[in-house]
Amino acid sequence: MNAVTPAPATAPAPATTPTPTPGPGAVRWRSLVSPPLPGVVNMAWDQALMARARRTGEAVLRVYAWAGPTLSLGRNQRARGAYDLGRAAARGVAIVRRPTGGRALLHHHEVTYSVTAPDAIGPDAIGPDAIG
Repeated sequence: MNAVTPAPATAPAPATTPTPTPGPGAVRWRSLVSPPLPGVVNMAWDQALMARARRTGEAVLRVYAWAGPTLSLGRNQRARGAYDLGRAAARGVAIVRRPTGGRALLHHHEVTYSVTAPDAIGPDAIGPDAIG
């Protein structure tokens, strides 16, 4: 018979480290890990997080993956006539527009991140204990 021996009544509690209070002007960051999602859903998440940052001042580091091959086009990238939508679809490649700039990126079997933060974020907003 296996008996379980209870911990002594005087056993110390697990050590905890208090979370420092952010200084003036600092922003508390959140981290968000998303499962692999279709490109259109990933871009909707990024747009929603940007709107939330503007509205609430919240900053988020989001790490995510793509459910299938996806070509993401930069916000201001000229795309008309540059890509064959039928050929991409036949090859199983989705095409989406990013809410951010840059050129076309093919996402497949990778980990991607996005950072959303208020426009007026200062240099002291990111520190060793900023993300929680």
